[in-house]
Amino acid sequence: METEGQEALFRAAWRDLQRGRSIRRVEAYARENHPELDLRQTDVLGIIVERGGCRLTDLSAQLGLDVSNASRTVTRLVNNGHVSREDSTEDGRAVVLTATKAGERVWNEVNDRRTSVVRHVLSDMSPTQRANAVQLLERMVRSLDEFADQLD
Repeated sequence: METEGQEALFRAAWRDLQRGRSIRRVEAYARENHPELDLRQTDVLGIIVERGGCRLTDLSAQLGLDVSNASRTVTRLVNNGHVSREDSTEDGRAVVLTATKAGERVWNEVNDRRTSVVRHVLSDMSPTQRANAVQLLERMVRSLDEFADQLD
């Protein structure tokens, strides 16, 4: 059946993308000058920078991590001088996480390197193929989120 063959090809491509040697090398390249960061720390720093600050509970929900795991990751970022904790002006019991100037600089360097990779990948596609790739990736993310929500 045609669908079974497509499913097998899709699974193989997904595996190669998710666990493949190339993605590990690309992520290592993105963090090349920042050996203090692992992949999770990089993702957390990116969220904090992009949001302009956030609470730990919001961060853990966005990443699908329990609060204790998110807290350990944030602690490493604080200890490395990339993130600071500040009392929330809205809720005295809450803490807001913000990126330090050093954290913003590091994130921008990592993000610039990741962007160069994306540009390389997209450069082999026509404008229509790029638009289709974006739409398909967004659809895949929504579908994965829907499936994951059913698991809860």
